[in-house]
Amino acid sequence: MSGRATRLLGHLESGLAAASKRAYAPITNNAPGEWGARTCGSMASRIFLFVLILFQSCNPLFIRTEESPPEPRLAAIAITRPPAKTEYEWGEAISLEGIEITGSYIDGSTQIIQDAGMAAISGYNRYAEGPQEVIVTLQGKTASFTVSVRLSITAEVFSLPAGSPWTLRAPQPAEWDISASAVNGDDIPIAWRSGADGTCTVWVPAEPGRCQIKASVTINGTVYIRLYEIEVRASA
Repeated sequence: MSGRATRLLGHLESGLAAASKRAYAPITNNAPGEWGARTCGSMASRIFLFVLILFQSCNPLFIRTEESPPEPRLAAIAITRPPAKTEYEWGEAISLEGIEITGSYIDGSTQIIQDAGMAAISGYNRYAEGPQEVIVTLQGKTASFTVSVRLSITAEVFSLPAGSPWTLRAPQPAEWDISASAVNGDDIPIAWRSGADGTCTVWVPAEPGRCQIKASVTINGTVYIRLYEIEVRASA
């Protein structure tokens, strides 16, 4: 029982004790006893009110709880610590491990957002070489950080005869761009031709030696880049 109900019960018991010692005028046919009827009615009303208050105090449906104030609305986010990994090999998936996102709220407060893993990521292309701006979106607010994707030799070293054709294949029709360079970085002229079926024929450079061939293929608007190392051997 709540303290409020206990106090009310004490008042009622005191009132009943006092009422039991009070003399009331008799109710007779000659005297309608209006005073007595009013007194009894008043006492019954008090008892009913007490029972109602006692029920409300004990029933959890009627217990009032203090409502917590609503959380302030997010105004902006900032990357206060970038992810632990910001340099990736060609084709490697991005990771947000270690990132710290701080939210600024309309009431002027700031707080580190704990559910940073729920953020949406855009702008990262694992198959595009070079620096990239990665956009983080959380609760409709955006911030960004920079990563870098570097090419690595992911294919075997091919040994091909000088001037021979070499075919590259995409899984579907695509746009190709081929370039070649010597080990020292100098560009090497190279001939190539793409087909409607997603293939690309590359003619190996005529000079024997080692070179790198960079193949850039665009499929449905996405650019994929692959680097090959070719050991060009003299034709028989």
